[in-house]
Amino acid sequence: MKRIVKWMSCIVSCCLLTGCTVQPYSLPSKQADLPANDVTVQIVLKGEEGEFLQTAAEAYQNLHSNVQIQIDRLPDNAEYNTELLSRIQEGNIPTAFSVSGKTDLSFWQDDVENLSNQEWISPVESSLMNQVTIGENYFALPLDLVGYGILYNQKLLDNMQINHDSIGTLKGLQDIVRELKSRKEETSLSSPVCGDGDFEDLFATYAQLDETKHEFHLPESFQWFTELVGKNDVGMDSVAMLSNQNAAIYLGGSDIMQKMKKSDVGQPDLFCMAPFLIDDQDKLVIGCDYLTIYQPAEGAKKDCLLDFLNWMYFSDEGQDLLRESGVLSPYTNTASCQVDSMIYSKCRLKQIIPSGAGSAPIGWCGGKFDQAIQNYYSGTWNWEQLFADLKSRW
Repeated sequence: MKRIVKWMSCIVSCCLLTGCTVQPYSLPSKQADLPANDVTVQIVLKGEEGEFLQTAAEAYQNLHSNVQIQIDRLPDNAEYNTELLSRIQEGNIPTAFSVSGKTDLSFWQDDVENLSNQEWISPVESSLMNQVTIGENYFALPLDLVGYGILYNQKLLDNMQINHDSIGTLKGLQDIVRELKSRKEETSLSSPVCGDGDFEDLFATYAQLDETKHEFHLPESFQWFTELVGKNDVGMDSVAMLSNQNAAIYLGGSDIMQKMKKSDVGQPDLFCMAPFLIDDQDKLVIGCDYLTIYQPAEGAKKDCLLDFLNWMYFSDEGQDLLRESGVLSPYTNTASCQVDSMIYSKCRLKQIIPSGAGSAPIGWCGGKFDQAIQNYYSGTWNWEQLFADLKSRW
């Protein structure tokens, strides 16, 4: 897979301080001209998701002094939808709010915008949009990708004159690790690779169950990398290892990668990201945070919101901001991933609640699904037992 690249060449133009406004960049799907009067866009998010939006909002507001983007948060729990509805009934009208997928959308379907006419979301991998598709229409936008990837110290590799253009392929990654090992004595490396040692979510998606032997098999490349990292790195301060050049490459979840990128103070080009591939396939274990637009919100606010999102994902400044925040954009080639087994990772991360409306996979009897999940959450079953049950039923 190629490294994260820009999808579009965005043209920066001048904004005249007059009664009308001019788009400061070309949009993949042009919105109405932004209003000249003051507008406040209110976005409601679950828990701590989408932290990068605050930084992006501040940068966007610097370009549009009449637009304020207010981000509010509600607890990420079973009461999220009812609490949000209560706020709306009290007159606190959001412009947009986050949803987790069809379970949330079934609650809000009559009150959210059909976004199928937004051409700029059409290149997104269809498997990412399945969670927010009802019939043939899209009712939410993916915000970011969450999953696994590689973070590497590009300054270290550059100083060693190691070409890292191919780090996004299995062969390229193996060649880089091989060279790092062979030159270990001339560096401060204690290990070429570090990681958090917890790859159970990857295991959940890519392990193949041998029905006859009741054994799990991992792809050869995945075995290679997990054996390389091993379990000795649990609790290791990977940020410090990369920053101090004690390690060159880190494999971990995108949420951890975002935290590592935030530690990149005073060294803006120290860390770079690349996807983690399995057997040279264009795959990441991926899910999405989604944002839906509240239909009753004022049209000017919705126009500003869509303009903000277009700016964030497609302008040069917005894309730079996403990279600096460690965000994997769903609108880049990194989104060429498969999420057919997303249900497994969601169970592993306890993102599925027994008896949750719409949480059971299609074809499951609700009672059997509840029992399987409860067996796992209570500790009666381990992950392998739950995985086997999921695979046999769905």
